[in-house]
Amino acid sequence: CKAYTSKHINDSADSHRQRRLEGCMPAAHRLIVLTVLLSHQTARALLVSWGPPIKAHTRCASSSAATATMSSKEEQSMWEGMWAAGLKPGDRFDKSKSSQSFLDVLASWQDTAKAKKVRALIPGCGRGYDVVEAARFNFDALGLDISPTAVQAAQAYRDSQGELGGRAEFSTTDFFTLPEPGAFDLVFDYTFLCAIDPSTRSAWAETHKRLIKPGGELVTLIYPIRPKDDNGPPYAMDTELVRGLLEPQGFVCESMVPVPHAKSHPGREGMEVLARWRAPMQ
Repeated sequence: CKAYTSKHINDSADSHRQRRLEGCMPAAHRLIVLTVLLSHQTARALLVSWGPPIKAHTRCASSSAATATMSSKEEQSMWEGMWAAGLKPGDRFDKSKSSQSFLDVLASWQDTAKAKKVRALIPGCGRGYDVVEAARFNFDALGLDISPTAVQAAQAYRDSQGELGGRAEFSTTDFFTLPEPGAFDLVFDYTFLCAIDPSTRSAWAETHKRLIKPGGELVTLIYPIRPKDDNGPPYAMDTELVRGLLEPQGFVCESMVPVPHAKSHPGREGMEVLARWRAPMQ
């Protein structure tokens, strides 16, 4: 894999450094809302979601299981509330369609997917655009989201799309405890790593290793590439961070390239890198 670093992205995206991500409220308005309407914990959760809110997810079960469980409930409440309030296609973090970069990845699997049954996993699937596209390419695809309303919206979107080559299924099952070791040929991670609590990142890499078939593929569309800060989600990402998580688990980087502006969703130009990883053979 080419030794590609986030400095290339940052050097070519100076205009993005000063621009707040889409969906933000003016600082004065945020202060009024937080002070008048919200408790401290809820205010903190909502504040980080304004960066913009992507898809927050549960923490993994770990040695601090009680704390993780409490945080999961808080995060689920925050994101479920947003979806239940009537999030529409194209609103905030919902981009109304799959990334062109992911469609290119699926096209590279086309012959394999026609020749044999293959499975794909998309954690943090939202309305399910990527899951449906994977099914169009003959994958049996599973999308996970912490919000029950998001899962319902994804099912409705799937049902509106007509006949698909493979199955598109959705679940609120926790990614970190999904009981399907070695079940997936392809996993696509986009706006998921950047949404989870930073303390769960090692578990994120370990879980990918557990769920992907030996020799299978993990695709990480790394976003948002920006200088490190304390804001999030979405938390600032860089290529070396992701490399440092996956390589110790035995993943081999086969390619890592910046996403051309024309293939990024509006507002994300210059802040994305597509990396393709081969899972370890054991």
